[in-house]
Order: sequence, then structure tokens, then C-alpha cells
Amino acid sequence: MTRYSRLAVALAFAGVGSAHAAGDDTLVVGSLDFAFKSLELTPGRDATLSTPMISINPGLAVAYGAAYVSVGYDTTIYSEGRTHLQGDAALPATITMFRSDIVATLGYRFLDSFSLFAGWLHGETGAHTNGFRMQGGTPSFFVQDVSYVEQGPFAGMSFSHAFGNKGSIAASVAYAKLNGELSITSRYATATPATQSQVDDADVKGLSYSLIWTGTLTGSLGYRVGAKYTRYNGDNIADTEGGISEKYTSYFVGFSNYF
Repeated sequence: MTRYSRLAVALAFAGVGSAHAAGDDTLVVGSLDFAFKSLELTPGRDATLSTPMISINPGLAVAYGAAYVSVGYDTTIYSEGRTHLQGDAALPATITMFRSDIVATLGYRFLDSFSLFAGWLHGETGAHTNGFRMQGGTPSFFVQDVSYVEQGPFAGMSFSHAFGNKGSIAASVAYAKLNGELSITSRYATATPATQSQVDDADVKGLSYSLIWTGTLTGSLGYRVGAKYTRYNGDNIADTEGGISEKYTSYFVGFSNYF
């Protein structure tokens, strides 16, 4: 495997795609991804919150030999408002959601096709819902805001194969152990009390999987396309039955350029 191919594979897991070497040993790459996501968040006994969204992900990576470090920021730029029926009374409610992540990763390629990496994740999912719920046998208009923050370390491994200068395909799996905090505030038009709030902590664990193809467009400009699936579960939440279940699927396309 050529040095170019090895760096392309390593940078795929740094989240920046493929690029030509900019120097003898060091490579600095900036990137921009666009992703289409399907997100589901189930905060305990409450109904599952889900909506499709589009996110943008700028990133920066530095590779030196077989090692690399990267920082990426992912945030929602569009979320589809979705109306759904909830509860036995089939009362309508409309929900909008957002997701943001800050991820720092350090990795090292031990073999041409095998790498190990570790890092830190700070993620936040928010949801705003308004509609009707039964309160004392009567439909009551409500507004609910949900904030779910998780942060902590993750580690994983990746496997790759390069097809010369045509590009590289890579697959990875990562395990995360995070601290989660769930905050829910509900406001009812006809209820006592009118405002109800809860804040709970969670021990969050889960896996994420990715499959990425990287290649070169022209000169220093590269691209990547791929998919990622993540599933996390949170336990030990004092006041919420069933803990937290979170899963999302992301399909993305991105561009990168070396400096």
C-alpha cells in the first residue's frame, strides 16, 4: 500500500476523506460533510421522539506518519417538523429536533489495513413538541422541551482496503461509555401544576458502525461517501422507567482539501 493510500485510509476515520500528501511526513486536511440523518430518542416512559434531519460537519485533521489527530463539529441545519398521534386517545402532536456533536479523535495505523483510535465525544439532542395530551380525562394543550446531553470517551478499530489511486474503502466499529443528562420541561394549558420538570442522569453505553469510501477528485481535492449507524442506551435514571434509548442512521457525502 502506498503512503498516499495509507494516509487516505487513516484520514477517512479522522472524518476528512482522502487527499494527496502535502509534505514528506505531515499532512493537514480540512473537510466539509453533509449528512442526512434519521434520529430516534426514547426518554424512558415517554413516547419515542423521531424526525429526519440534515446536518453539516466541518473538520480538521493532522496526520504525521502513521498517526493522526482530528477534531470535528456536526450540527443540524434542517429538521423536518413531524406530526404524529400519541397515546390511546390518538391526540396529535408536532415535533422538531436537532443534534450537535463535537468529536476529537487520536488514531494510529499499526498495519496497512488495521488501525486503532480513541477519542472524546460531546453530543446534544434537543426536541420541541407541542400538541394535546389527556389531563384528568380532558385534552390539554401542552408544550414540551427535551434536552439530552452525553459526553465521554470512545475507542474503536478500523479495517481498510485501498484500490490503488482509485480510492479506499474502510469499515470501523467503536464503543462509547458516556455520562448522560436528560432534562424534560412540560407546560400544560389546563393542569396542576401547569409546569412540570425533571432532570435525570444516566450511564450511557453503546456502539457505532461506519462504512466509508474515499477518493480523489482533482489535485488536492478529495471526496468521501459513507454511512454510519449508532445505538446508545442509558441506565440508572432515577425517575424515568426503562432508561434512555437513542439510535440514529447517517448517510453522508463530503469534500476535503489539504493545505
